[in-house]
Amino acid sequence: MLMMSGTLGACRTTITKHPSLAAAASYIVLAALLLTPALRPGYTVVPADIVNTFAPWYQAVLHHGVASPLTSDAGLQFYPWLRFLGESLRAGHLPQWNPYILGGVPFTPNGYVTIYYPPYLLAGVFNPFFAYTLYVLLDLVIAALGTYAFARALSIRPLAAWIGGLCAFTALHWVHWSLHLNHASAMAWLPAVFAATEWTVVRPGRSSAGVLALAFALWWLGGGFQYTYYGSLALAGYALVQLIRRLRLGRRDALRSVAALAGGVVLGAVLAAPLLLPTARVAGRIVRSHDPVTVLTQSHYALRDLLLLVMPDARGNSVAGVLYRGYPYGWALDTPFVGVVALLLACAGLATLRRRHVALVIGVGLALVLAYAAWPHEVLFRLVPGYNRFRVASRWLAILPVFALPLSALGAQSLLAGAVRARRAIYGAATVAAAVIFGYDGYVASDPASPKRFFAAASAAVLLPLFALVGAVFVWRSRRTLGLALVIGAILFEVGVHTGTWYPFVPTSLAYPRTDFGDRVAARGGRLIRVAPGFVQLPPFVPDVPMVYGIDDAGGQSVLFPADYDRYLRLIQDYGNWVSATNTAPPLTDPRLLQSPLVRVLDVRTAVVDPAVKMPPRYGRIADTGIQAYALHSLGAATVVPIATPVPSAAMWVSIANRRWDPSATAAVIGLPEPVRGGSGTARLVAQSDDTQRFDVIAPRGGLLRVSANYDPGWTAKIDGRPRHVYQADGIFRSVVIPPGRHDVELRYQNPYEHRGQLIALAGLLALIGLFLPWRRLLRKRRSGSSITVV
Repeated sequence: MLMMSGTLGACRTTITKHPSLAAAASYIVLAALLLTPALRPGYTVVPADIVNTFAPWYQAVLHHGVASPLTSDAGLQFYPWLRFLGESLRAGHLPQWNPYILGGVPFTPNGYVTIYYPPYLLAGVFNPFFAYTLYVLLDLVIAALGTYAFARALSIRPLAAWIGGLCAFTALHWVHWSLHLNHASAMAWLPAVFAATEWTVVRPGRSSAGVLALAFALWWLGGGFQYTYYGSLALAGYALVQLIRRLRLGRRDALRSVAALAGGVVLGAVLAAPLLLPTARVAGRIVRSHDPVTVLTQSHYALRDLLLLVMPDARGNSVAGVLYRGYPYGWALDTPFVGVVALLLACAGLATLRRRHVALVIGVGLALVLAYAAWPHEVLFRLVPGYNRFRVASRWLAILPVFALPLSALGAQSLLAGAVRARRAIYGAATVAAAVIFGYDGYVASDPASPKRFFAAASAAVLLPLFALVGAVFVWRSRRTLGLALVIGAILFEVGVHTGTWYPFVPTSLAYPRTDFGDRVAARGGRLIRVAPGFVQLPPFVPDVPMVYGIDDAGGQSVLFPADYDRYLRLIQDYGNWVSATNTAPPLTDPRLLQSPLVRVLDVRTAVVDPAVKMPPRYGRIADTGIQAYALHSLGAATVVPIATPVPSAAMWVSIANRRWDPSATAAVIGLPEPVRGGSGTARLVAQSDDTQRFDVIAPRGGLLRVSANYDPGWTAKIDGRPRHVYQADGIFRSVVIPPGRHDVELRYQNPYEHRGQLIALAGLLALIGLFLPWRRLLRKRRSGSSITVV
């Protein structure tokens, strides 16, 4: 204990002399220790173990255990997208188009990864499994360091701010979502953005506005839409409260703060334009555009679940495989728990609150109200633009640690200063917390169906750090170093128990194993489509995992599901609002639908079929491994259509909805200047990459080349090197008019909105550099250098 006390004394001296550097180093070390098993060669933090619970992977591996089903999206969606990004970067270009799902979609935006947030680029340097682990590590460090910075911006002393940042590792909402890459980044950057806002309000100027612009841009570039949206609303409210307080010091000071804030936010939006512009463009072109208010008002926590503030496992634990009394499984990610030590320190902060920190209390209160009540969402739904695009009201809990952790740092500062009110607040809060825990233990013990051993361990995990903090307060007067050691030890204990056990450490040999089934589907080329007895969100050969194997999928999962593609699929089989509710294209439920011309023109060459489905004898089975694969006949990657008719959008959809439509003979095209009357021909795919295709086309009488992939305004074409217009044909396809003869046809994609955003961001980057340049010093030096001295 004496050795530990001496070490802590040395650490305290280092933190005092070089606080920011010491804080960053300590957070990096702690994050690395937590993820050490995944940083070893041959391991990863990617929850790829979920894949092995599905066919055909179930038959390919012996181990089928899953660390936590709640992190399945990370293994099924986020990793495939990150891997795809890494492959494109290593091929020497930034991806513009993803051809693997939903007939092809623009890469930006996609709701999972982005090429404009630097940590994602790790996938182009390292193995994607290792890059994923590094990304999670960086988010943990950014969250902790941002919390430290926010506390410092609030004039909290370095050691106390460091303790507040350390508590970020026990903010379980952030930890639970940390494997969901863009969601985690949106949360991790929140404290830093609030710190920059506070700094800009208090010390408005070019440098503070530049820091705010940079933090704001990185936050929006790396973060998920819902959390950046909620965070922006919270940030606006916080800034308003602090500006009102600033107004008391003088109108001139307040106006300077407003100008600096506005400039920083606008410049940050300019820097994020490569993502924001394409996102604004797709907003009206996706299925999930508006949700009813009931989706939000029915997705908040019940008031009884405030118990989770004290006991994170009061309703079970997904890693332990325990769910108690019908706990809503998906909501287990959205927890208010920030650590019992942080909670008690926050109570000490409340007892010693200053006017400057009132906004923290307001933020904590509003985050809890929004997570636990229905009525505020009815108001926001009607008053705030865009609020109707997001679900799950309990996700407002992502904002809670932003305010609660600096409040904990304030409590730590009061405790370090020996404030009597801080000690009394901790004693009182600890007494209440202990009474709640023991009371709940008694309730659980009276329930014969409860897992008593599990809840005994869960209670101990909370009570031990609680008693350690009480002990620290008790010895504080006589032995401060020992008291500090107990506080830090209690936090590290919570980090180890609650955070360290959350992450899966999966051997890469078990992650997305190669299977004979997958090899046979890949060898067929074209796209796959699924057939199952009913609509399921995770059908056979679960989406979007085929991306990992380079297999094109006629289905897929995406929060940005294209509305036109959804309309096209519903012409094959009307599934109603299934995509709106699940973000996933459902499987076909009748194998006879495989004969639809709408399927053939999609270049679907393989049907992945659930064994419960009886297939007609006309189809040849090519694989059978828990699920079955059947060969289908398609029209190929592209077709030369002899007759094409110019039509408006409505008539085009009517044309392909006609069951007698022959896609090899006719096409309905939007914007075609005149009808095409050609003849038959052939189109052979010569080469392709993510965003380019080359065809060798032979059309003696000319015709229309219809490519079996999604149209987008960013597609351009060249025939024998000469530019040609690309048209939207037959609902979703891109097409080019072909003159008679043999031709080399090249199609290339560049997102026009993303390109405009790049130019805007470049101008913003120059402006940002200008904010940090010491113009006065440079001008003074120039004047002194140009002056002439006469002797």
